[in-house]
Amino acid sequence: MAFSAGASAQERRFLNTREIVLSYVADADTPVEKANVWISRDAGQTWAGKTVEPERPGSIRFVVSDDGDYDFFLVLINRFGASSEPPTPGTPAQLRVSVDTKAPTLQAGEPLLMRVGEQLVFHARVVVIDERLNDHSIRVYYNTASGWQDGGAAHLSGGVLTWPVPAEARQPLDTQIVVTDQAGNRAAAEFFGLTLPTPKPAPVEPKPKTEPAPTLVTSEPASTDSTLVADVEVRPAPVTTPVREATPADPVIETPAPVRPEPTHTLPPPELETNYAEAARMREMAARYDERGQYRLARAHLENALQYTPSDPALLTTLGETLIRVGDLNEAGRRFSEALSFRADYAEAIDGLALVAAMQRQYPVARERLVQFIELKPHSPEAWLRLGDVEHRLGRRDEAIRAWTTARAQAAELRSATGGKAGLSGADHDPAELQSLIDKAETRLRQFTRPPGAPAGGHVGDATGSTPTRAGTNTAPRPSAPQPTVRRPAAPPLPR
Repeated sequence: MAFSAGASAQERRFLNTREIVLSYVADADTPVEKANVWISRDAGQTWAGKTVEPERPGSIRFVVSDDGDYDFFLVLINRFGASSEPPTPGTPAQLRVSVDTKAPTLQAGEPLLMRVGEQLVFHARVVVIDERLNDHSIRVYYNTASGWQDGGAAHLSGGVLTWPVPAEARQPLDTQIVVTDQAGNRAAAEFFGLTLPTPKPAPVEPKPKTEPAPTLVTSEPASTDSTLVADVEVRPAPVTTPVREATPADPVIETPAPVRPEPTHTLPPPELETNYAEAARMREMAARYDERGQYRLARAHLENALQYTPSDPALLTTLGETLIRVGDLNEAGRRFSEALSFRADYAEAIDGLALVAAMQRQYPVARERLVQFIELKPHSPEAWLRLGDVEHRLGRRDEAIRAWTTARAQAAELRSATGGKAGLSGADHDPAELQSLIDKAETRLRQFTRPPGAPAGGHVGDATGSTPTRAGTNTAPRPSAPQPTVRRPAAPPLPR
């Protein structure tokens, strides 16, 4: 028995439901009794089968467990046998489906209408997150007397959406930004009553007072006779800037060479204040999403904030920390390096580069960065603890022990300073965190400090892998370096 699944195996179909109906066409007159539905989640490398009875002739209803990509291979069975052998690794799929039931994430700021030449343009700060978008996924609709009209695709670049307003649209303008992914899921944002902002009248500068134009006063009619020149009074040309002539009572003041005035603290221009305010708002939103574990949304807001303050090392460092949580280590390292290009001694960015290097197993680089960080902030028990871990990875046992000992001592000192209460001189440290640092340091020291009588060159560790010591002997595995977390403030609830 042969059959056709009715779809091209090369064409991936996108569905916004987990209930899938598989249609087939069999060339046998004998009814299909059952079907083996084979499913692959790894592009045909492995297959899992499930027996399903046809709901009606020519179709099988099947429900998948979650969103994602599915490859199907259908084997139909009647009383004469099966339509084919079961698929094996590498067998091409008969049908490829992507299931996506989640709507895109859309966040839009208050839009603005502006005129560019003769064209009216719609601008808005927009964040869109979805993995299944194309060039036509973002469209703007506008309202008219006859209903909503499709205004065409909008352009999104650098977090700014632009859309040319059609000539037939009238103000006040009602609009909808609609994002539709390839599976048909939608998200929309509506804005009503948009108008062009009224331009402020240009300030009128007072015109300087001028004297009348020069005139000629003669005692006789004009003549070419040179004897009349003595009777001619010529008034000087007018001077727009008043000039006060010195009088005998005025003291004589020698003008010294120009001196550069001392710098003064002045308020930033209004547009700069606006930039900082908008960046702060974006960072606040990012912190809330980060606190809730929505790191991709946090990343998008931080990248939008960079549009307003692109040279802020603190913002670049925060973005780098978020990128670590997203898992994009290379981009995180680039952002930390960018922060250092604006401020070479920014300790938090240096610490971020150390963490990226350690996670990428570039331990010499991690050690160099940690030493650089500790030179700037010597009283950081977390940094000393991680330096000990990196020294151990490099086979520098004595240096590792010294670093862990320093971490334990500093954490104990800070804990004593807090008196067991958070928010005192313990500053950035909570007593529970300090105790955790002490416990970690003591655990490492117990594991890696050689007891009396132990053979030289040996030490113990955990089960993460073995390493040769400097003496050349192969020992038990080394402990993995702890991954420090970035403290985040408690976030207020998201605005509705």
